[in-house]
Amino acid sequence: MSRWRSLGWGTALALLVMLLIGIQLGRLPFRYRHSLWQLQGAALGGVIGFALGQVSARIGRRP
Repeated sequence: MSRWRSLGWGTALALLVMLLIGIQLGRLPFRYRHSLWQLQGAALGGVIGFALGQVSARIGRRP
């Protein structure tokens, strides 16, 4: 139980908001799903690109 308390209210609120957004997006008609998949792919690509950039920058700074 102490593990959950260490996460804080901000994390709990963010998870709740993400859950509510996910439920609302799940109710969209199927014709909009293709656009959502493209948006998810773009967001995932951005996150992966950012992570790889951070890793390569740290590797480049090593003596």
